[in-house]
Amino acid sequence: MIDPVWKDGAGSPLKEAFQKSFQVGPPDRDPPDPAGWKIQPPQSETRAPLAITFGEPMDHALAERVIRVINDSGEAVEGKTGLEDQERRWNFVPSAPWHRGSYRIAVQTTIEDLAGNNIGKPFEVDLFENVQRRVTNPTVRLPFKVP
Repeated sequence: MIDPVWKDGAGSPLKEAFQKSFQVGPPDRDPPDPAGWKIQPPQSETRAPLAITFGEPMDHALAERVIRVINDSGEAVEGKTGLEDQERRWNFVPSAPWHRGSYRIAVQTTIEDLAGNNIGKPFEVDLFENVQRRVTNPTVRLPFKVP
C-alpha cells in the first residue's frame, strides 16, 4: 500500500492511494533442465523456424541473448530469435535457408527461469541443505539434425 501523503519525484503529493495484491505459491528451487527441453528442427532448404519448448517460462531478455545456433563447422548461424507462448517457446529463424546436416544449440548456463534459477544452480539456496552446482561448463550444447 502506498499512502497518498507520499510525494512523487517532483515533490508533489500523490492523487490517491495505491495498493497491489500478490499471490504466492511454493518456492521454485528447480533449475532449468535442458535435457527435458523439446527441440523441433526445421526442414532443409527452408527458412522455417527452429523451436525449443522449455518446461517452464524463461527470462525473456536472457533467452534472446544466451541461446545460439552453431553449424557443423562450429560457426554461429545468423538469424532472428523470439519467444512466444508466455516465454515457454524459443524460436530461431535463420537469415539463409537451412542446409541438411548436424547443428548444435549452445545455451549459456546463465539463462534463468522466472524464479532466477540458472542451469545447474537454484537462485535461492537453503543453507541447511547440501546444495552443489551440477554444471561446470559455462555452455550446454544440444545437438539436432536438419533433415
